[in-house]
Amino acid sequence: MIEESIECYKAALQTTTSSSTIDLRKNESIDGEQYNAKAILLNNLSSAYSILKNYDKARKQLQTIRELMPSELISQKELIFNTSVALEQIYAL
Repeated sequence: MIEESIECYKAALQTTTSSSTIDLRKNESIDGEQYNAKAILLNNLSSAYSILKNYDKARKQLQTIRELMPSELISQKELIFNTSVALEQIYAL
């Protein structure tokens, strides 16, 4: 099932531009926050690779996020996830 998710994320990434955004809002009357769609897909793809313990590919997706976005726009959750992937890779050796 994770492999199928990875293929879906890869297909979605091919049709998503670097400037595509997702508007997340709880209610139509409330202004939502804009999130970079490609960064969200890459983060999810990285998570899927981590579940399969493919840390090199997980790290590559996170590196692409860093190249795609200015560092001040990268969330703390992404930074923590990036650190955990690196630690998992170290301890897997």
